Amino acid sequence: SDPGSDAQFKECITGLIASGTPYVIVNVAAVTDIDTSGLSALVSAHISMAPTATRLKLINPTLRLRHLLHVTRLDAVFDIADSEEQALAAFTGLA
Repeated sequence: SDPGSDAQFKECITGLIASGTPYVIVNVAAVTDIDTSGLSALVSAHISMAPTATRLKLINPTLRLRHLLHVTRLDAVFDIADSEEQALAAFTGLA
């Protein structure tokens, strides 16, 4: 992944947490490849949100990304949904 993109992502997440945003949905459908830096940015976002009321959900992962998350056991860390509708329903307690 691009270090600039990772920094932008972390900055965006920090801003969302600071603003009190309750839900963050990250659409990862376009992520065809991710390296340790990209995974680290996602883990960092998750850790940053842990002591707050903000919750993170990844949506639309490709089969490759889903497999990578499984192999690294990060699928047990991240909340993953197949669609935005499914994510929103889970956040609002309708799922």
